[in-house]
Amino acid sequence: MLFRKLILREQKGFTLLELMVSIVIMGVFLSCLVPLSLRVVSKNELKHAAYTIAADIRYGQQLALMLKTVIKSL
Repeated sequence: MLFRKLILREQKGFTLLELMVSIVIMGVFLSCLVPLSLRVVSKNELKHAAYTIAADIRYGQQLALMLKTVIKSL
């Protein structure tokens, strides 16, 4: 009879244990993702710097052709 009452009872929320377990699981996942995301950010900054340098070199080449002169970089 007691088992039947437990099955028929509606759940209106989560237990404290369920919330604690889900928070621990999320913490483990986040602790793995933070170092990975930092590596991705630094890799993107390096790519951006390389593209900026390449764009500056192309601009200097175009300017030199347009002015028919030599452009020196610093």
